[in-house]
Amino acid sequence: MEHSLEPTVDMLNVMQQAEFLNKNETARKEILIGNLKSIFHQNPIARLKIDNIYMGAEGKIATQQSSESNSVTGFQDTDLGSVTVEWKRDLTDTRAFTTADLEIRRYTSGKWNEFGYDDHHIGIITDGLRWKAYKASCAEEKEIYSADDVQLTMCEEVDASTNIQSNAIYVEKFLEKYLIKDNVLLISAGTLKANFGENSTFFKSHVSKIYSIVTEIAESDLIVKNQIDLWVKSQQYNYQFPPGRVHNTYSQHIYLVLLGRIIVARSLKLDENAVVDDNLIREMITGELTETALNVTNFVESDYYSWILQPQYIEQFVSIGKEFYFYVKEFNFEQVDKANLFHLIFEEIIPAEARRENGQTSTPESLVKNIFKRIRTNLKSDSKIIEPAVGPGAILGEAIRELRNILDIEEIPKSEQIKIIQQNILGIDVDPIAVILAKATWLLTTAELLPEADDMITIPIYHTDSLIKKLYDDDIVTLELDEENQIISIPRTLAINHGALSKLYKHFDSLAKLALINGDLEGIIDEFQFEGILADEIIELDEVEKIMLEEASDVLIKYFYKKRLKINDGIWQYMLLNKTVPKGLNQEFDFIICNPPWLTISSLPNVRYKNKIIGLAKEYKINPTGSSAHHPEMATVFMLKAIDVYLKPEGDAVFILPGTIMDGDNHYKFRQSAFHPIVNVRFEEFWEIPNNLSTFKVKSCVLFCTKEYAENKEFKYRELITLDEHENVSLGKIYLVQLDKKSAYSTNYNVISSVQNTYLGRFRQGADLMPRTAVFVEKMNSASGKNISISTSKYAANNKNNKKLKNRVFKGIISPKYLFRTIISEMLLPFYILPDELIVALPIKVDDEIKMVSNEELIIKGESYSAKWFSQFDTLEEFQKNSFRKGLDVRGKLTQQNFYEDNILVHMGAGGSQPCAAIQQNNTSHEMKFIADQTTYVAAFSTMEEARYVVGLINSDYINKVIKDFQAEGGFTERHVHKLPLMFIPEFQRTELQLEIVKQVEKIENKICDSFTSDDLDIEKKLTSRRKTVRKKVEDELVILNELVAQLF
Repeated sequence: MEHSLEPTVDMLNVMQQAEFLNKNETARKEILIGNLKSIFHQNPIARLKIDNIYMGAEGKIATQQSSESNSVTGFQDTDLGSVTVEWKRDLTDTRAFTTADLEIRRYTSGKWNEFGYDDHHIGIITDGLRWKAYKASCAEEKEIYSADDVQLTMCEEVDASTNIQSNAIYVEKFLEKYLIKDNVLLISAGTLKANFGENSTFFKSHVSKIYSIVTEIAESDLIVKNQIDLWVKSQQYNYQFPPGRVHNTYSQHIYLVLLGRIIVARSLKLDENAVVDDNLIREMITGELTETALNVTNFVESDYYSWILQPQYIEQFVSIGKEFYFYVKEFNFEQVDKANLFHLIFEEIIPAEARRENGQTSTPESLVKNIFKRIRTNLKSDSKIIEPAVGPGAILGEAIRELRNILDIEEIPKSEQIKIIQQNILGIDVDPIAVILAKATWLLTTAELLPEADDMITIPIYHTDSLIKKLYDDDIVTLELDEENQIISIPRTLAINHGALSKLYKHFDSLAKLALINGDLEGIIDEFQFEGILADEIIELDEVEKIMLEEASDVLIKYFYKKRLKINDGIWQYMLLNKTVPKGLNQEFDFIICNPPWLTISSLPNVRYKNKIIGLAKEYKINPTGSSAHHPEMATVFMLKAIDVYLKPEGDAVFILPGTIMDGDNHYKFRQSAFHPIVNVRFEEFWEIPNNLSTFKVKSCVLFCTKEYAENKEFKYRELITLDEHENVSLGKIYLVQLDKKSAYSTNYNVISSVQNTYLGRFRQGADLMPRTAVFVEKMNSASGKNISISTSKYAANNKNNKKLKNRVFKGIISPKYLFRTIISEMLLPFYILPDELIVALPIKVDDEIKMVSNEELIIKGESYSAKWFSQFDTLEEFQKNSFRKGLDVRGKLTQQNFYEDNILVHMGAGGSQPCAAIQQNNTSHEMKFIADQTTYVAAFSTMEEARYVVGLINSDYINKVIKDFQAEGGFTERHVHKLPLMFIPEFQRTELQLEIVKQVEKIENKICDSFTSDDLDIEKKLTSRRKTVRKKVEDELVILNELVAQLF
């Protein structure tokens, strides 16, 4: 027996033992998977297929009902690309075999429904010893398949149930043929991530190879160093690399560049009928293949990665490219949705950290199609569309398909279609890798048209910042060169023709390169005539524009010459072209469709982009103020700038935005349309995307706009229930509701008429009684007298939220006149306040008003112990910038209090998502006066009736429901309610209904008092849990209260 068969024989012997023991299908499948690597250990492609067998175990698949099965879901025993394996215990059992036959047909039909019909699909039925292979086919191709449509034809059968030694060779050949050689893997998110993603062996090994090359030459080769430095500069526009990460991230980018080029060639079958050798791989990497086969000039450019094409380095990357090619070759690109391919690559291969840094949230294909379904009736054959944050090109690709459908209906020739698409649909992105992936998407989407083109094609996708200055001269584009701040002017009619401009810049650069060789720069300039380069494009230029272009041509040739003289590289024309094109696009487009970067400015490091966004937020008058001042959101700034610069008057825009525009305090000015003096935008329709649908990790929405004036007080609204459809939900309205200094969009029109301000001004926040360990104290003994011993209270010492003086415990002596009672939010439960008030030590004097007492005053009065207690804090480092006393009286919240005079106080919780309130019956004759803490809002009332009425409304579910629209969400949770509930409480006028509410509140208070446990009273227990427990105790009474409150409105 040959040595190579030993692993196969071993496996079959174990299978035979499993059959003898009647082991189940799962056990046999694990035997196969566990032995395959040993059987094919010398074959690297086999290892790839075997790894995917691990992934395909128990793969879930959707199926259609058939005449033999009503099931619509199945679990394939083994899913391996174009092969489906079904396991049974014993294939000699007719019933088991019949079941396996049905399952193979069900799963095959499910794959056809997901990936498209594939006449190479193989179904294998086995018990581990007996193997049967069937070719799957159908009588006619259909949109939807079921098991009834699948026909299985026997291809091959092997039986090793007897004489394992002799039959092992046939089993091994069977496995090699169907699982390794003939099997082609299908493209999916899972296979891309597992085989090419950042955690895959392939990714790690090839990035490591690239990294070795990069680090070896990065400092010694000026061109390489320059390209890396320029790449870093472009990346650090909005991100700062940690030390040591530059070369690793750059190597990951080159990995993606190579992979993208190989995948494009394979997807478009550019290697079909070609000899696969180093020349073919070289042509894929250099872009020669796309240029000669598809007439595309700029799929590969002189960009940040073009040094890999230089003669001294190209062979190393051809060697790496060959490994890419033979690996990629094992995947079936015919069955993949090519329009979605590079979206998948973006999601599954680009490291997640890199996407987070750029605020990149890839747009789901289903949502993109849904958006175009909504705007389809407005699209015309001459519509111009821009995606100013193009990403991997999901939106751009769908725009091309929509425009193609219109052009097909109008019977426009394909040669004209590609011209229209090239000129009318454009993408921009600040991320160079996103641009490369988007170009690949463009190629795959237009591939059918490219051979019909009359001239060479320039892909209209550019690497630059979309947030450019607005052009105010409609006829001229001015461009500042980085050589002595020199400015050139280009006729706008030429600048917007990006194909012509690209052709011109490349020619200027080639002339500069020639001048370096022959040394005759002036002679070359004198002989240059742009008519020979732009014969068709200059017909529309007048004499003034031709003179302008001639002057610009002289300057640009000299500019490229100076650049090449310094570093002889073609990257300069690439960078200038990408900088120039957007400047010519002023109000050029009928549509903007965009998923802009989602980043708050506070999340950006100190980079150029940060200051730019802050400046633009101020320019468009949407910069947040107050506590939100540091959180302007890039997405809304980006939206307004893009509409202002690129969109025609009355043009349409669609933006996918963070859901916080509905209620976030940092979007207050945006909701008020404060931008109107700068740019007119009418909000036309709003799609809310609930968290359970969102792939963006946070609440999100789609905003449809038109570039015209509107107050945006109300507009159309839908809450999507699926991403792929909007017409399955009714069209409603959303309203802008203003509450004091807050606003929100609400679908509840009644909210507008419910707004009240009766109690808003009566509730005031308590003082900042902090640091807790310095202020909250307890008596160390029961002694009374002129001075008593105190220490930091147990509550303060155990408080996990302490920031200043954390874990500090203070002890000392103080006069009782400086001790006061307080209530904190942890003591506040629905309808009830814990009875044991806390004690605070404060340097204040309370008579007709509250006054701060200094240490000097205390000493003069003979209060030396008290002076010593308070002075210990003044010397601490924590109070050198802001003194202890100043911190206690921020905004006068301590010295302006007078609650100590009132018997009936209502406390409302200042934090949490559920409003909470209760009554404190304040003993004004108590030796320790009451001081309110900043964790509650407090108001004084003259009657218990009104106090109970207000408490009842604050605690009601109705009020809680109304304020939801005004609670900005952070992640998936609502932020603090603050004083929102007070804005919806009608004035107490002792109406019959209001008095019924008062009675019900009193009933609830009594029931709560009779049912407390020790856990309810423990302020160290979780507050939200304690509040929920209390509400649970009176849930029946709350139902009645809610019904009464609802009647008020």
